[in-house]
Amino acid sequence: SSKAMQELSPKIKEIQKKHGKDRQAASAAQMALYQQHGVNPMAGCLPMLVQLPIFFGIYRAIYPLSESGAGYFGNGFLWLPDLAEPDPYFILPVLAGVFQFIQARMMRPANQQVTDPQQKMMNTMMNFMPLTVILFGSQFLSGAVLYWFAQAVYAVVQQWLITGWGAFSEWFPWLP
Repeated sequence: SSKAMQELSPKIKEIQKKHGKDRQAASAAQMALYQQHGVNPMAGCLPMLVQLPIFFGIYRAIYPLSESGAGYFGNGFLWLPDLAEPDPYFILPVLAGVFQFIQARMMRPANQQVTDPQQKMMNTMMNFMPLTVILFGSQFLSGAVLYWFAQAVYAVVQQWLITGWGAFSEWFPWLP
C-alpha cells in the first residue's frame, strides 16, 4: 500500500494542481484514481489494527497466569524483577515506542513532500501511535510489553526488507 501510494504521488500532485482550491473535486478525482489502481490509502493502518486483538489476547492470557504465579511469570527477566508487573524503569515501553516510530518513519517515502490531506492525516496518526504505545505499555504487564517490543523490532526488520530505510534516511543519510 505504501509503495503504491508513492507511485501515485505524481498523479495526485497533478490532480491537486488541476483542481486548485476545489477540494471536493480534487478528493473525488483522487478517490477515482485510487479505485482505478486498486489502492486504499488507509491500508497502511491495517497491520496495526490486526496487531491489537493479538496483543489484548496475549495480555488476557498472561494476566491470570501472573495472578496465580504459574509458570515463569513470577521470575525475573533481564532488568525486570517480575513479568507479571509493569516495567519499573519504563525501558520496554520506551523501546517499543522508539521502534514503532522508526517503522512509521521507514514507511514514508524519502525526500518527498506529502500534499494529499488523507496521507497527511495518516502520517500524523503514525506519529502519535508510538506515544500511545509508551503510555499503555507503562501500565501493562511486562510480559505483554515484551511481546510488543519484539513485534516492533521484527516489524522494523520486515519494513527494511520491503522498502528500505524510507524517510528515516533523511535524518541519518549515512544509512545504506
